Amino acid sequence: MTASRTPLLIEPPGYRHHMTLDLKEDRRAAGRVQVIFASIAAGFVAAAVLLDLPLESGWSTVTILAVTLVACVTYMWLHEATHGLLITALSGARSHYAVRLPYLTTGNQAFVSRRAFVVAALGPLALWGMVLLAAFTVAPSDAFLTLYVLSALNVAGSAGDLYQAAQVRRLPGTALIRDDGSTTTVLVPMHERSTPTMDVTIVYESAWGNTKAVAEAVAAGAATRAGVDVTVLDVDAAPQADTLDTQLLVVGAPTHAFGLSRPQTREDAARRGGHASDSGLREWIEAAAEIQSPVAAFDTHVRHPNLPGAASKKAAKLLRRHGATLLVEPESFYVEGTRARCSPMSSTVHGRGAPTSPTGCRRRHRRCTDLSFYLSCRSRGPTPSGISPWRCGA
Repeated sequence: MTASRTPLLIEPPGYRHHMTLDLKEDRRAAGRVQVIFASIAAGFVAAAVLLDLPLESGWSTVTILAVTLVACVTYMWLHEATHGLLITALSGARSHYAVRLPYLTTGNQAFVSRRAFVVAALGPLALWGMVLLAAFTVAPSDAFLTLYVLSALNVAGSAGDLYQAAQVRRLPGTALIRDDGSTTTVLVPMHERSTPTMDVTIVYESAWGNTKAVAEAVAAGAATRAGVDVTVLDVDAAPQADTLDTQLLVVGAPTHAFGLSRPQTREDAARRGGHASDSGLREWIEAAAEIQSPVAAFDTHVRHPNLPGAASKKAAKLLRRHGATLLVEPESFYVEGTRARCSPMSSTVHGRGAPTSPTGCRRRHRRCTDLSFYLSCRSRGPTPSGISPWRCGA
């Protein structure tokens, strides 16, 4: 690619969203980057001590600290500037810079190929690594300590770049990537499927739209995970449960009369203006002969009055009776009123001390960083069927 090439600023036809990576908001990814950073830094310290490297300096301590501090700050800006120049040259779109603690970031609105992204991500590490190696051959020995610190910063400070490059290298060669300085978005052709792939089906029952909103938020969170394909179905349109070809089944329903809806409660909801349905999640599960997919369940629950019971617990019990394996405990989300108010940044959905999620919904019980509360969690090993389920780590 050259700078004269027209930048690809919009999602091209024939591509679909595959994953989103945010090294600041994704706690697992951020933790891995910090571990990489600390490991590299510790390696440089250990090398200096064990190999007895000649890093003594005749400069005063104040001079060494001042020179090293100025050199490190200058290097960090040069590092990001190099990112920007490379991505601009490879994409044809102008880059922008920002401070996003604890990171300095370079952003660009254009999509680039997998190879171009890796070159732009690792280019500063390679370029400034060679510059620093050359500097050791011409600089006075008093500057060796500063140069060594810069070398450690060059490698350890590229921990995020190394992590992203490793993630991107696992993608199909036809993938397109955009790093806007905040999140990294990956597109793949419609026919491409990453390996391994987790097929997730979310089946919901919703009278007022609240449970549907939570189901869609769960789907959006799950879709950001690499290799996860999500299908969201209204229970009225869902095929019979025992015929679903999915590796994870997620069910959601509103709490009616302390549990799952019944014909009487659905009729009452319809009289009050809700969505009328002949059958609900209870009937859908009971109609199945056997459900072999791993499952998870959630429900929506009014906060006032805060009555006992939860549709998710009743659904989980029914699913177990039909042979399903429950991966995590059932979850509840509070809503207020009857209308579909569980919308982005809504202030009308509440929880017990839980932070607001990107959709504005809050969990009823444990703290959670996003609504994909089981798809954001750690693997606890393969099941007999070979599927790796997740255990909530929030």
